[in-house]
Amino acid sequence: MADVIWIGGAAIVTQVDTFTVALTWAASDVLRITLTAEDGTTQFVEGTSTGTNEETDVRDVMLALLQASVQTSFAAVTWAAGTAFIITGTTKVPGVPFRSAVSSTTAGDGTWALVNTTLSEGPEDFDVDGSSTYASSNWIGAGKRCG
Repeated sequence: MADVIWIGGAAIVTQVDTFTVALTWAASDVLRITLTAEDGTTQFVEGTSTGTNEETDVRDVMLALLQASVQTSFAAVTWAAGTAFIITGTTKVPGVPFRSAVSSTTAGDGTWALVNTTLSEGPEDFDVDGSSTYASSNWIGAGKRCG
């Protein structure tokens, strides 16, 4: 197995995640975003749709809750409305990553999807993609699995 050696010093990249609401939602359907911090702690925000309109009753309800959250992981991210049924989460401190996951409970076929649009990177990031595959430019032999 090839050695993977830490060199550090990667350029700072600001993380952006995109969350998309799609298909048919019902009033009282539940959406959840869970964030995992670098130290492994998790926090979540959960919202309930107020009707069937994907933009106003689902996305906008969840966006308001995310923007109002005072939990440390959520407060470290700027939450904004994207086009149509999209919420974007952008880390406030470039180079400081967050890991997000989504889940939902729906009466219909509503979906709540996450896309890691731009992964965080910085001179101190040791595991950019969260999969134990060292894919950042902080490593010589990047893309190799350690351990």
